[in-house]
Amino acid sequence: METIALDHSPAQQPVFSGKVHYSPRYKYFLYDPQTHKIYGAKGYTIFQMDPDTHRKEKIIQLENKFGIVYKPAERLLRRGVANILKVGEGLLAIVVNRQIKILDLESRKIVNQVDILRGSKPLLQGILPYEGDLIFGDYWVNKDRVPARVYRWNIQKPEFEVIHEVAGTRHFHLVTPYRYEANKLLLTTGDYDPESRIFTLDLQTGKEDVIGEGSQEWRTVSVLQLEDSMVWGMDCPYLHRDILRYPLATKKLEYIRKIPGSGFYTTTNKSGLMFMGTTVENRYQHVPAIYVTRDCLSWEQVIAFKKDLWNTVYFGFGIIEFIHGQEHLEDLYINLLAIK
Repeated sequence: METIALDHSPAQQPVFSGKVHYSPRYKYFLYDPQTHKIYGAKGYTIFQMDPDTHRKEKIIQLENKFGIVYKPAERLLRRGVANILKVGEGLLAIVVNRQIKILDLESRKIVNQVDILRGSKPLLQGILPYEGDLIFGDYWVNKDRVPARVYRWNIQKPEFEVIHEVAGTRHFHLVTPYRYEANKLLLTTGDYDPESRIFTLDLQTGKEDVIGEGSQEWRTVSVLQLEDSMVWGMDCPYLHRDILRYPLATKKLEYIRKIPGSGFYTTTNKSGLMFMGTTVENRYQHVPAIYVTRDCLSWEQVIAFKKDLWNTVYFGFGIIEFIHGQEHLEDLYINLLAIK
């Protein structure tokens, strides 16, 4: 594990003075405050780690039915463990090789699984544990632009059900609870201008309410929901790239600042600081970095990285992932995908 203690001069008063933890060998996905464990993967081995000592313990070795162990080949074919979420008491959902598996922590056995029918996986924040179920959206190339679907899976059953469809879009980026109203989800889609939308979905009625759509300003994969506003980064590789603020009172977009890459995932930490990572889709124009803010109006860079040498189209964009449950930890735990 790499741990970076950020170096600030005495004259500086940094917004974030904690540490940033990441590893080229391990991937961290989930912190559970009930067990005080971080759950992650090394290859197809699922482990738990004490965040105080960083001591790791193997939980289970997943089957690698494709037999691929060469990391560049796994990146090319989009194989490997992509996500771990807590879906119930003592139950983890593992997204791996176009499947979602349910792991019982007590027995350390896989107790159920389903195949992902479109694409290899939902995005990191495109799958949501909800009332003991999993809700997730399609994420795949969708060349024919068939209606993109949202699914709900009762993890006790062998199949999931389609709960919503959206025509005229490519895929879903974000599936998360809508902070301001019960029984509603906040969803985002992309990628071209007409396909880019931020909207809510009422799970009881199926009704959509569009917050904004029709341009790259509404293309995002992660949204910070504050008391009086929503904030996100533009997931746009070819236009201006900005952090945007949407006040709930005025409903008019505000441009907060430029960023050096597409705005991607966001998170908060135990102190309530808010973070955003930038992504590399063009190695000559973009920089992968983490930004932090107290109020979403003034942002400062925490740390910057570099894209690795591999082609972005075939071997993946340079992405910074934050773990689920980061809001319970002061230090940051991240994954660097195609970044060094």
